[in-house]
Amino acid sequence: MLELQSNYQKKSYVVPAHPERQRSYKINHFRDMNNAGPDVCFGFESMSGHQKSSGRGGYSSSADGGGTYGGCGIYAAEIGGLWDAMLSEGRGFWLFANSDYHANDGDFYPGEYQKTYTHVTQKMNAQAIVDGLRSGNSWVVNGDLIDSLIFQNRYFRSKRRTCASMGSNMLINKGNSIRVTIIVRDPQDANFNTYSSFLLLLL
Repeated sequence: MLELQSNYQKKSYVVPAHPERQRSYKINHFRDMNNAGPDVCFGFESMSGHQKSSGRGGYSSSADGGGTYGGCGIYAAEIGGLWDAMLSEGRGFWLFANSDYHANDGDFYPGEYQKTYTHVTQKMNAQAIVDGLRSGNSWVVNGDLIDSLIFQNRYFRSKRRTCASMGSNMLINKGNSIRVTIIVRDPQDANFNTYSSFLLLLL
């Protein structure tokens, strides 16, 4: 990781895949990877592929957490768990979904059910895609329940407005407040939600 950080700081990336299956990772492992290469190891995949399998994501009872929670592994799904702890430490460490495909009868086609959306500056530029992933301005969806998400913090001070999107940092004076805006769009087309009769629930 140190070698990649030193020599390929922006071009390389390491995103651990379905770590809950290994039953060997602890939060200190993710901290160590992020400390050694903060620009290289900037997230993990806790929403694995194989969402059509009986153990969603290929997570059986032997995986950490005993399976998935709505298709998400426990490292990201648990409130106050591993991912929350990483974020609470001020780390730029993000969640990604996988859409790998092995067989017609046991998997969704790539991108059919699970997707990661990332804001990029140039759609056909590989470096821009990696930069977008690194920025934290990404979101994941299962079953096309939504097809657009805008998350923005707004801070008003002395008639000036400061905005920050997902993955950004915002400095706020003590005692002041911010406005969090979340806009999602429910597409008109049929979705691929195969696990419940609910389309979208906003709390």
